Amino acid sequence: MGFAVYHVEKGKSNATAIGHHIDRTDGKEHSYRQADPERKSENVHFRGLHNGAEKKDLQTAIDDRIKEGYKGKRAIRKDAVKYLKHVTTGSHKEMTQMAKEPEKFKKWVKANIEFMKEEFGGKENIVRCSLHMDEKTPHLHFVTVPLTKDGRLSAKEVLGDRKEMSARQDRYADKMAEFGLKRGIKRTGIKHEDAKRYYGRIKEGRTHRISYNIQVQKAPEEGQGLKTQLEKPSMGVLVSKEKWKAYEKKQRDKFNHEHFVKMGKAKEVYGTQLKGVVDMAMKNIEADKHDLNMTKTRNIKLEQALTNKKEKGKGLGLSRMMKPPGL
Repeated sequence: MGFAVYHVEKGKSNATAIGHHIDRTDGKEHSYRQADPERKSENVHFRGLHNGAEKKDLQTAIDDRIKEGYKGKRAIRKDAVKYLKHVTTGSHKEMTQMAKEPEKFKKWVKANIEFMKEEFGGKENIVRCSLHMDEKTPHLHFVTVPLTKDGRLSAKEVLGDRKEMSARQDRYADKMAEFGLKRGIKRTGIKHEDAKRYYGRIKEGRTHRISYNIQVQKAPEEGQGLKTQLEKPSMGVLVSKEKWKAYEKKQRDKFNHEHFVKMGKAKEVYGTQLKGVVDMAMKNIEADKHDLNMTKTRNIKLEQALTNKKEKGKGLGLSRMMKPPGL
């Protein structure tokens, strides 16, 4: 049984670029380099959206929907989230197999569209809906405008907090259960990477190995079975327990070595810094001793000079008293 995949991102900037990617705009192939040109005709861009949104470029469709549906009294901020980007799909094996069963696949597409309508304010707020078949795994793109029921633009309210977003993932998995797709592991601690980084990593030929290993380590009570069953999308092979243990040992040894080296460097740097502090302190002490000796010497000389002055003054006074006035 594969996993149901639903991902959403907020959009603040101009949506022209993502529009070219979703619409597979001619002449803008740089925005969908990962797609197979020979399969471009297999993509489906759904029509019949509210006010013919699919006929407009994406940014215009978003702006028109906001003008029509926004009922707020304040002017919309320049940095406001004006649209949400959604991707729905599933595990590669299950999705490619489902694509070979037309009726089941159509039913899956319809279920996804219904889910988006229910979760994001109905058909009116959907300004893009496209099925991409020209990439490795079939998937759906949706773009919605985060308008609330009372006409405010609030992605925060529409998406909800973490608890609500997790509940939405549960609801999506419930809808996908009949297609053999289940909910993924909760609270793995893995941060989702955006499309730009993902495609950049794919271009460089890197794999998902590290991400998947972290997922299992983060949730051992739920992920034990994945050690022998987990399929690597970019490798197309299953990982045996022996390979898994060897990989874990390699990572552990690597971490211990790096930690040892870092601690050694830190100790060396600390020792150098400590020696410098001690040397400086000793210099300060010697300087203080010198200053103290100089002060003592100066005080002794002052006391001696004062004593001499007093003695001289006394002698002068007596001699004057002994001499008669006027002589």
